[in-house]
Amino acid sequence: MMEVCRVFSVAIVCVCLAAVTSAASKNNRVRVGDFASACKANDPELNECVRQAIITAIPKMAKGIRDLGLIPFDPLKVPQVVIDQRGNGPVGLKLTFVNSEHVGVSGLAPHSVKVVPERMYFEINSTLPKYRIIGDYEVEGRILLLPLIGNGPSDFTMNNIQLNWIFFGKPEVRNNKTYCKLTDCKIRMRIGSGSMRLDNLFNGDKRLGDNMNRIMNENFSEVIREVLPALEDTFSQLYLKLIAPIFAATRYEDIFPGIDMSKVSAGSYDV
Repeated sequence: MMEVCRVFSVAIVCVCLAAVTSAASKNNRVRVGDFASACKANDPELNECVRQAIITAIPKMAKGIRDLGLIPFDPLKVPQVVIDQRGNGPVGLKLTFVNSEHVGVSGLAPHSVKVVPERMYFEINSTLPKYRIIGDYEVEGRILLLPLIGNGPSDFTMNNIQLNWIFFGKPEVRNNKTYCKLTDCKIRMRIGSGSMRLDNLFNGDKRLGDNMNRIMNENFSEVIREVLPALEDTFSQLYLKLIAPIFAATRYEDIFPGIDMSKVSAGSYDV
């Protein structure tokens, strides 16, 4: 129905996640055993060990670990997210979510993992039954070539999501101990279905607002195809900020006991 628009400019404005000032900034040392099991670097079933460790860690981390200064991430509260996509395609808008809650990531189910400890490379393939973004919004632009303007409460739900996560980092030595400084995260998604609700569109004109919400939901697949690169970029930045402090506060030798630190180097996508 539509040509995918390639002009995406995405900004995360003031993503003041408390995790960034969590255990790492307090100089607390995170103990792997507090939320998961360590996996020996030479374990022939290393990938499966890490997968099981992630399964164990998710519900604990979702609630937060107060003693370690780790914030809850389900729901994850995000002060402001701006998706600015104002090109010449069928979707051209600036959409801002304010004080939004991201709900559902605790349902993440990892089904395969690839870990290269010596390259600080971590790849996770997973499924997520449902993910919701709930909060106030402001929008101006067009969608499916129709004008769009409004502000108020919103609810954006995605179902049956296939997620590929790639994290990698570089060694960082502090006090003669080596830590992993995560430098990048890329998330790729396939979304099965979903729905959107933007209240108070067109200055509260209920007829126009209801009609626009109906059009967006009837054409959800086309709409999400247009904004998917922006969503992937947004989520990549959000979860890099969330996960990085955990690695920054955990000695790498504690994550992968027995690893030869002389062989550890920075990761990249060519692993």
